[in-house]
Amino acid sequence: MTMVTYWRTVDDPPGSRTDPATRERFRSATAPRIERRAEGDGAEIVVGHFAVFDEWTWIGGRSYGFRERVRPGAFKNAIAERQDIRALFNHDPNYIFGRWPDPGTLRISEDSRGGRFEADMPESQLLKDILVSPIRRGEITGSSFSFAVRPGGALWRIIEGPDGDETWERDILDVDLFDVGPVTFPAYSSTDAGLAARSLAAWEAEKSRREIGRARESRIRSLRMRGRTINEMR
Repeated sequence: MTMVTYWRTVDDPPGSRTDPATRERFRSATAPRIERRAEGDGAEIVVGHFAVFDEWTWIGGRSYGFRERVRPGAFKNAIAERQDIRALFNHDPNYIFGRWPDPGTLRISEDSRGGRFEADMPESQLLKDILVSPIRRGEITGSSFSFAVRPGGALWRIIEGPDGDETWERDILDVDLFDVGPVTFPAYSSTDAGLAARSLAAWEAEKSRREIGRARESRIRSLRMRGRTINEMR
C-alpha cells in the first residue's frame, strides 16, 4: 500500500530579501526569444517564461534529494506587492538588462503557462553580444528565477511505497522574487551543486523536523502504553 503524508511549511523562511545567501533558484527548459512589442513603437523586446507551472524538477543526486514544481499563483503576491526584481543573464548582477517595477524596463506577470518576463532591448553592446545574439541563434535554451519561499509558501509531501522507500516532493506555492532571466544551461548538472544546495538545505530541515516529530509521537505513545499497563496491574 502507498501512503502519502502532506504538510505545509508554517515557519519563517531561513533568510530575508536582504540576504542573497539564503535565496534558492529554479530552472526551466524554456528558451527566451526576441519579439517586437505589439503596442507603441514596435520595438524589439526579450521575452520568456522564467517558470513553467507544474513542471517537475529533481533537486539532488541520483539517490539523494527531492523533486519540486511551481504551482499557479506562486508569484501572485510578489507581483501585487511590486517587489524589486531585476532581469539578469545567468543570475549575474554584472549582466543586468531590466528592472521592475521602476524604471519599468522589465515587466513581470503570470499567465496560464507560468511566470513570464518581458524586458526592453539592452542598450549595452556587451549585452547585445553575449545575450541578444545567442538568443537569436537559439543557443540560449533556458530561463530561471531566484526566490525565497514565504512563510507557509511550500507544501511538502512524502510518498511511502510498499517497500518502505520514501519519495519527497515540494510544491512551491508563494515566493518572494529577486531576479529572473535567461540561463545558458536550463538543467542542473554536476557542476551546479552549489546552486541546489540551498534547496537541499530546506529539504534537510524539513526532514529533521519530521524526524523530531516522529520521535516525539513515539515517545508519547510509549508513555501512554506504560500508563495503561500500570493501571491494568492495579
